[in-house]
Amino acid sequence: MEASYAIEQAADERRDGLRPVVLLGLLVAAGNLYRFRSDYHAMDDAWISFRVARNWVEHGVLSFDVGRAPVEGMTNLLWTLMSASWIAAWPEGDPVVPARIGGALLHLATLALLARLAVREASIAGGRPILAASVTLGLSALSSSLAYYALSGLETALWGFLFVAALDRYRLALGGSRRAGVAAGSLLGLLAMTRPEGVLVAAALCAGAVAVPSARRAAIAIAAPFAVLVAGMELFRLLYFGDLLPNTFYAKPPAGSDGVRYLAHFGLFGLGVVGPLALLGLRGRTTPLVRVTGVLVVLLAAGAAWSGGDWMPGHRRLTTVALGMNLLIGVGVACARHNHRGLVLAAASAAALANVAAAGRIDWNAYNTRMMGALGRLSSETEAVGEVALVDIGRFGWSFDGEIYDLAGLTDRHLARMPGRYGFKGWDEAYFRERSPELVLLMAPTLGKRPLQVQAMRSWERGALASMTRGGGYAYHGAVAYMDGADVLIFRRADVELPLSIWGEPSSRDLLAELAAAASPPPAP
Repeated sequence: MEASYAIEQAADERRDGLRPVVLLGLLVAAGNLYRFRSDYHAMDDAWISFRVARNWVEHGVLSFDVGRAPVEGMTNLLWTLMSASWIAAWPEGDPVVPARIGGALLHLATLALLARLAVREASIAGGRPILAASVTLGLSALSSSLAYYALSGLETALWGFLFVAALDRYRLALGGSRRAGVAAGSLLGLLAMTRPEGVLVAAALCAGAVAVPSARRAAIAIAAPFAVLVAGMELFRLLYFGDLLPNTFYAKPPAGSDGVRYLAHFGLFGLGVVGPLALLGLRGRTTPLVRVTGVLVVLLAAGAAWSGGDWMPGHRRLTTVALGMNLLIGVGVACARHNHRGLVLAAASAAALANVAAAGRIDWNAYNTRMMGALGRLSSETEAVGEVALVDIGRFGWSFDGEIYDLAGLTDRHLARMPGRYGFKGWDEAYFRERSPELVLLMAPTLGKRPLQVQAMRSWERGALASMTRGGGYAYHGAVAYMDGADVLIFRRADVELPLSIWGEPSSRDLLAELAAAASPPPAP
């Protein structure tokens, strides 16, 4: 096994036909990235990690609010620590700029590495290597979800790169290479530090290595560095945050029904429904890595569905599933025998067309983080404002020096543990009154002169609105246009005066009185 891997690796290095395929694929991928060049496609959540990283750089506190007990309000510990490097080097700049550049480069590197992996696996299986690379690279380059998240400012591109790099080393470990096993285990440890699902990936790959006779000794080489890195991370979490799991695990408890719908959406717009039929080309011609990757894809998909998927656009939580499936489909097409070739090619084409069709369904997701940053700066300039309650805390929190009352509970240990699933948590009136933030910012359908459409608001914001309406103590200041169809409503605590030079004239409309006078006051969640 080890000899065959060494022979085909040496042969692959001499394949001149791979270079133009990779270059063309990367050009397509770069064009897809270009579509998301506007910073309106950067996710607000990215600045949550950036504020945590800045607090670590400036205050030595790895938490969103330096004045409170540390809370792990992000699930991307490694990305957060990495972002501290460019925040320290460029303290006056916007951290999303280097994050987006790094994400784009990692995305392109991932695709190049995945193409090489497809070539090598197709070579071992007796298929056509360049065809495998072309299909795998083409599917990945056309993916709007992969491109979108590469430029989101989030850790997704790093997560995908570490996953493919770990598979690349793992394949050599399956041939008995202990050195490759150590490298694979180290990469898997970094993967688990990037996102918690990395633990599931490592467990599956270690089990797969044990199942391959020639790789059983290498399984220890894989498991050892992984165990050291993950044990160190969990010990740090326990000692520093007081918990073995990120706070978001409590804020976003499993919701299987949501996860099934999320997985079905990926099946339609990521795989074109029949895309997996391309795996029929692998019948009788699989490799150890292909078999392990197939099992791993199923486990990761099931895990994402069990956890409830994701509220974000595209298929962020299924990034590794998409990369793994693209590899399997590419090798399947390359290895298809004559009697299966038509069906396999049709299935792969359906997956490609689905990715093209998904483009318009990803593009519309845009976030006016510039405006949220501007509101954060206005709040910082207002001496009377020390704490602000809102949901979209990322860019606002980066620009605001005070404390944040995170209505969604991502960075709030108490709210994260309220009963209910994400988006439908219970409301704690006493806690809201205890914190008593000076400002409350709520997202709502564009108000204009119409009555406020309370039922169209998110549950956390309905809870805050119900508290202010029924309990009093707050006044409506006005609304700021966020995006087409959405406003940010600004409420101030009654004893807080907002300077006209900063916030402008208050609205003549008493929105809370309107709601109180309505037949059905806003219900708390």
